[in-house]
Amino acid sequence: MRRGRDRVMGSSAAGDPVVTVLLVALWTICVLGTVAVVQRAFDTRDDLDQRAADAVGVDVARALQESVSSFIGADSMAADGRVTEAEFMAFASDVLSNSLYSGLGFSEPVAADGRTAWEIATGITVRSFATDDGAARDGSVVLHYVLPESASSALGLDLLSDPARRHAVEEAIDSTGPVIAGPISLATSSAPGLFTIKAIRGADDDVLGFVSSGVDVDALVEAVPAKWQERLAIEMDGVTLIDRSVARGGATASFSASGRAFTLYVDDPGGADATLPSLGLIATMLVGAAAVLSWRRDRRARRAEATASRRSQAIAALAGRLADATTSVELMRTIADHAGEIVGAERTRAGRLDLQAPHRLIVDEGATTVTVPTDAHEPITEATVTATAVVVADRAAGAQRFPHTADAMQHDGIESVICVPLMTSTGTPAGALGYAWAMPLDQRSEAELLAVTRSVADVAARALERTLLRELVQLGAEQIGDIARRLSAARTPDAVAAIVDDGTAARLLDVARVQLEPGGARGDDESLAFPLTSTEGAGAQLVVTLQPGQIRSSVLDAVVHALVELVDGAWGRARQHQHEHGVVERLQQALFVAPPELAHLDVAVRYQAAMDTIGIGGDWYSVIDRDDATYLVIGDVAGHGPAAVAIMSEVKTLLRHLLSLGTPIDEAFHHVDRALLRRNALATAVAVRTDKRSFEAQVVNAGHPYPILRQDGAAHPIEVTHRPLLGLPVEQTPPATTIRFEPGDLLLLYTDGLIERRGQPIDVSIRDLADRIDDRSPHEIADTLADRPIVGKVDVVDDIALIAALRLGSM
Repeated sequence: MRRGRDRVMGSSAAGDPVVTVLLVALWTICVLGTVAVVQRAFDTRDDLDQRAADAVGVDVARALQESVSSFIGADSMAADGRVTEAEFMAFASDVLSNSLYSGLGFSEPVAADGRTAWEIATGITVRSFATDDGAARDGSVVLHYVLPESASSALGLDLLSDPARRHAVEEAIDSTGPVIAGPISLATSSAPGLFTIKAIRGADDDVLGFVSSGVDVDALVEAVPAKWQERLAIEMDGVTLIDRSVARGGATASFSASGRAFTLYVDDPGGADATLPSLGLIATMLVGAAAVLSWRRDRRARRAEATASRRSQAIAALAGRLADATTSVELMRTIADHAGEIVGAERTRAGRLDLQAPHRLIVDEGATTVTVPTDAHEPITEATVTATAVVVADRAAGAQRFPHTADAMQHDGIESVICVPLMTSTGTPAGALGYAWAMPLDQRSEAELLAVTRSVADVAARALERTLLRELVQLGAEQIGDIARRLSAARTPDAVAAIVDDGTAARLLDVARVQLEPGGARGDDESLAFPLTSTEGAGAQLVVTLQPGQIRSSVLDAVVHALVELVDGAWGRARQHQHEHGVVERLQQALFVAPPELAHLDVAVRYQAAMDTIGIGGDWYSVIDRDDATYLVIGDVAGHGPAAVAIMSEVKTLLRHLLSLGTPIDEAFHHVDRALLRRNALATAVAVRTDKRSFEAQVVNAGHPYPILRQDGAAHPIEVTHRPLLGLPVEQTPPATTIRFEPGDLLLLYTDGLIERRGQPIDVSIRDLADRIDDRSPHEIADTLADRPIVGKVDVVDDIALIAALRLGSM
């Protein structure tokens, strides 16, 4: 180049016009080139802004979508028809570790008339947001559980009291997926944010509650590279979430998440270099070359970003298809049909552990389904067994590691394979996905494809875990029911151990053996030990011995934990059986106290427990005295034993509290309905309010045997039922029945153990009982009925509780 310049200059000096023409032409070309480069720099400014907007849009969309998608598996908490605190905490821990959320809450619907009972039961006060618009509401959706504990200040907040959250709750009820709303002020920090919520549905598609969280807008901004954070504006459905004013002159990008349209404005801080025209020919040429290189590099980056965006959208679409799958067979075929499209694979295989035989994989590839033992030396089985990704970058490497697979690859024209495990929420594999390409993988493409296939596997694993658990419940329901029935009848620890070790549980789990070790045996490589958690089971463990080569999975753990709960309860009952009589006596002393001394009533009460084989049950009575009236209450909770007593104690305490405050009987019964609905329990009851200022009484009967009134020397039943059993949802009930209750009248309340007689209609038994109520005192009548309830009836096969009240003359 230097020699060329000397020749030209020499010719010019010699007066060669050709040299002058060449210099002018060269200068003109350089100037035009410089001007063109400068103009190009300004023209590409807008392009840089758009690239920045696209990149920021991808970052924000990915961060938001990953957080929203973490709610997809929330319905798995409701597999047993309710959401416990332990289930929520396990789910919330997983979500918080993989999302932008700093806290997670579980809210449950509370009816307006059940609010007081809910607050008493949970110890949480229902509160309204500061943004409460005062709109009328039928009930509340109240935060019951939160994680982490630092967010406990939000407990009790009613989501329906905030307009934005209320609208989100209504959308979530009509949607099967997560819903985004906002902007809102976050409950714990008052910072601006977005509200994410999903309805949790039970087996009958009933909404059992909601899982929700807030995304701090600043957290979305932090997902963006620092150079664009101060030049960014974000809108959702046209509403501004964050606005850095300098960004309004930049480019825009948009995306959708959970049905919401997001728009971003970004202004790239870079710009045209105004010093370019002053540079010489060489600088101009270098800048031009640099611009070409930069343009090529940007083109590659745009292509990579577009590919990542398409893959993210494809993964989201696959998640939607998987959410619609109702069985594991349908789900795995959907994965095999569509997962390969995301990474451009020629072939895709989807394998899951067989529920009935966990030592083998059921593998779907297109329309073909095959069974593969887990000890087969193949990439998909190795990924499942080792719970790690397996990469065969080329056929030559595969020939050394998987000779059989390499032969199949050569036959099918396959050069490379990637298999990734399907990991469940408990950290155990449930299967694996395998992808095959007709080209070898270099280091860069291997890392890129491995990251994408792992993302697909995470989505697929959550969906597979949900369907497998549902199928597991269906598969083992009959066997678990048989085991539960036999355990419930076991009376000794040895009987419990014999039921566990008789082979039924081993067949249910498809393992070598299940046994109960009272001494607390430890598990090893082939045995798993699950300790019994109750006080009575301290030191005892359920030991599960696996079959050779069998893999521990989340499905196996789920069934084992259900079996542990059954065995734990039976073990505790057997060890405590010898103390049953003492327990009955202590419970009687605590629950069945003598009535107060009353000026207007002479009251006699009795309680008679059933036979020893049944134990104390759910019968109770209460005499509640107020200044204006005295309440006589008698009831019967279905069942016997500690569970029935616990429910009975709760109902008795709740009614005593409400009636002592003067709550109307029908309203108090509605509160009891709510308490029993939570326990899935039923009860009957009769409540009588005897007025101290008049000779009247009000009677409310909730599905209970008719009270008997002795009046004018004759006794007859008060044949009226005002409402069904307690524990059923009731919208409206007839008013209480008012009767005359004058001096000398006697009122008898009792439970069905006093009148039930095999082969005789209950109406006949009630009339027979009325015929036995003579003119004796309440205490004499109570003694006679408690000692011999029904003539001809030898054994007491159910509890008996009764109240006999004589109206005295004073008011």
